[in-house]
Amino acid sequence: MGNCDNYNITVMILTYNSSIEKTFQTIDSVIKQKKVNLQIVIADDGSLKNNFEEIESYLRGFNFFNYKLVSSKHNQGILKNYIKGLMHSDYAMVKPLSPGDFLYNEKSLYNALRYIDSSLPGTVYFGKLIYYGNEEKELKIYKNYCNPYNINPFIKQDYRKIKRNYFIDLDFISGASLIFNKEKFLPYLIEISKYVKYAEDYALIEILAYGEKIIPILDRDNNFMPFVWYECNTGISTSSQSKWKKILDDECYQVFKRLTEKNLISKSIFDLQCAFWNNNPIRILKLLSVSPIIFFTRLFRKITTNVIRVKKIELNFLVNILDKKYFCS
Repeated sequence: MGNCDNYNITVMILTYNSSIEKTFQTIDSVIKQKKVNLQIVIADDGSLKNNFEEIESYLRGFNFFNYKLVSSKHNQGILKNYIKGLMHSDYAMVKPLSPGDFLYNEKSLYNALRYIDSSLPGTVYFGKLIYYGNEEKELKIYKNYCNPYNINPFIKQDYRKIKRNYFIDLDFISGASLIFNKEKFLPYLIEISKYVKYAEDYALIEILAYGEKIIPILDRDNNFMPFVWYECNTGISTSSQSKWKKILDDECYQVFKRLTEKNLISKSIFDLQCAFWNNNPIRILKLLSVSPIIFFTRLFRKITTNVIRVKKIELNFLVNILDKKYFCS
């Protein structure tokens, strides 16, 4: 990857009818990055107003010129917009973001790339998300939100447990936490785009099924590294709307179905997940009858917290991005 102070990376910001204020704030978190050569690609998925004139003026106001604005005439869904944005990346390493999500501090990209440069080779890398809410101009940090819930198998690179947690417990990694090599990741995105429209992070299910490596980003003390401030309860993946839950469940079903047909996931695992995805009111009883262990594991996650994962948080960078007027005293 070359000189450790000369890393190249594309940050891809995906927009669709997005708040211009949140888009500017996300851009702020990117252009404040130190010790990396940055490209910004903004890929818009057919918004009523893509705000490209304002975005271009904003970037040029910071004397930042290494950017591309990629538009679509019609809304095609997150995954196709994601792929289209990647096609315009000039650098091998890519970090995706959405408006309202920010890099954790001014050295987030540098620290991540330095770790990747010295770590085991992988297809995808991911850091820790710190979940925050900024509703009614008050800040809230969700210390009990984890990504994934069980990080230890990834740190130990124990793929027997990783696959169990992923395929059975559905202990998924959020796409907001990723940083990846475009050439390695893009084929999986293209493959799932045949039957997935919104959940780009389901490509990780395919990656694991095919035996590829997913590596967590660690800090100097070998702890899971905070990487992204993730705005909670606004995007489709953390939305409580039943409409989006059904869409995402259906897309996950399609991924598992096709991997089962290719004999990359067992039929018994697929049958187990079918009990979970079934929206019939008695699906909880079905899941309990199929696998009591999985039922109680998921119940345990809903009623417990995991404060130790995020007990030490630096808020200064977030405060500067959002502006103090957004914070409660």
